[in-house]
Amino acid sequence: MDKLIKYDLQDIRDTVSNVVILDIGSNDLCDEQSDPDTVALSIIALVEILIKDLKLRCLVLCQVLPRKKQPFTEYNERVWQLNGLLKEAVKGIQGAKFWIRRGLCNPSQNIFTRDGIHLNTAGHQALYRSYRGSILFALN
Repeated sequence: MDKLIKYDLQDIRDTVSNVVILDIGSNDLCDEQSDPDTVALSIIALVEILIKDLKLRCLVLCQVLPRKKQPFTEYNERVWQLNGLLKEAVKGIQGAKFWIRRGLCNPSQNIFTRDGIHLNTAGHQALYRSYRGSILFALN
């Protein structure tokens, strides 16, 4: 989150339209010293800044994906905690929506490459459908 705000926030401000799809959070959770509450607070602060500063019509915050190969034992549990916190927090923010990624969180087929972190072809197809769905959702 810190790097995104430091290095990318101005680019976002310069190129944004009236809809933003945010897909962030997993790298922050990879740090064992971080916790879901702190990551959630950072993400929600960014959501509020973007909506207010950019006068967005809609901001869609995407669900953080679990990993097949966790960087540490509690990683996926933290993902579920973070998603719960984000889903609840977004309910109170006008213009913000939480997007649940169907087919990516409890997939019926393997969606990961051998490393257990990155998506394979089936995973990328599901991700594409998820992005497409979130964009159409935001435009409605």
